[in-house]
Amino acid sequence: SENISLGNIILENNASLIISTGSSLIVSGTSTGNITYNRNLGTENWYLVSSPVAGETYDDAYVTANSLAINGTNNAISTYAPANDNWSYMKTGDAAANFNAGQGYSVRRETGQGEGDISFTGTINTESVETSSLAAGFNLIGNPYTSFVNSATFLVDNSNLDQQIWVWDQTE
Repeated sequence: SENISLGNIILENNASLIISTGSSLIVSGTSTGNITYNRNLGTENWYLVSSPVAGETYDDAYVTANSLAINGTNNAISTYAPANDNWSYMKTGDAAANFNAGQGYSVRRETGQGEGDISFTGTINTESVETSSLAAGFNLIGNPYTSFVNSATFLVDNSNLDQQIWVWDQTE
């Protein structure tokens, strides 16, 4: 639970590395093996998140393991579609889907669960990540790394985007 920078990291079979909310891991070289990144959700409100690792999937087992809410057949994990300005919820029984690098997702914990972590397990993204198919209007993008992203640098490096970043306040 601190900020660490490494050149290369190799996690052998049966080894584990867990990164907690508020911590970061920067790997400037190569990375092999899976890590788990825990993201704390402080309330039962909706949160906008992105997987900071490659290879994590979401399905009914992911919803259960992370105590995400279920409303009928809608699971409380969704993507935003700017083309028609709506949310697309994962349905109970849907096949497993990969979290897309750089894509934002809306999630909510089950009522009565209160504060808790959701976890993402996979390999660390050490290369540039490009989001595909940004559409006109608002796009929900997220940080695909296990470290913080400087928003000013992000805007300079992506000058083709509207130069605004909107921040969601889940306490409202």
